[in-house]
Amino acid sequence: MKNILYREFRIQNHTILKHAFRIMKLQFVLLFMCCAGLYATNAHSQEMKVTIVATNSTVKEILQEIEEKTDYLFLYNKEEVDINRKTSVHATGKMVSDILSQVFTNTDIACIMEGSNIVLVKKNILWQTDSRQITGRVLDERGEPVIGANVVEKGTANGTITDIDGNFSLNISQGAIIQVSYIGYLTKEMPAGERSYLDIAIIEDTQRLEEIVVVGYGTQKRINLTGAVDMVTEEVFN
Repeated sequence: MKNILYREFRIQNHTILKHAFRIMKLQFVLLFMCCAGLYATNAHSQEMKVTIVATNSTVKEILQEIEEKTDYLFLYNKEEVDINRKTSVHATGKMVSDILSQVFTNTDIACIMEGSNIVLVKKNILWQTDSRQITGRVLDERGEPVIGANVVEKGTANGTITDIDGNFSLNISQGAIIQVSYIGYLTKEMPAGERSYLDIAIIEDTQRLEEIVVVGYGTQKRINLTGAVDMVTEEVFN
């Protein structure tokens, strides 16, 4: 009796394990098929060629037609993209990217494809995102930090000033030239290149230091002055 129960237990346990393994295998196959299907759909969408024939249609209408014929979804800011602009497109069996190049030719709109999404942005915003941070230090001829020096990306309004230790940090675009200026010093320009840190030394402007600056403070009655006073006419002053 004991052996019979033991054999029944082993058979029942073995059956349960086989059933569990079958379920796991089935789940794995289904998961693989789903992933393959998603990949195939995405790849098909990326490589899909469509036919768009639009004459004097708005950009909005053309984008809607592309969405209907593909898996793409357009994302954009209505204040930046003029979707009411009218244009004509005659494309037979063309890639979506080629059609969009035709729609937005001679405009400041760039198209970025991210999976099944197409983002429409202004090109200047796209360039701003292609930036990096650079740090550095501004020193004088004696190796002392220069406090409050102006550090700007040449040709732009993008700039900052150095701190109490002469350090600065600035986000710059590719190929930027760093321009440093400070009162009494010659302006220094240095290409950033691929460097992430810059030591910039500026030198005194001796020509400016030799200039004489006359500064007057407040007013006094002539009778109260003990020094020599003379009057200069407007013509002589000029």
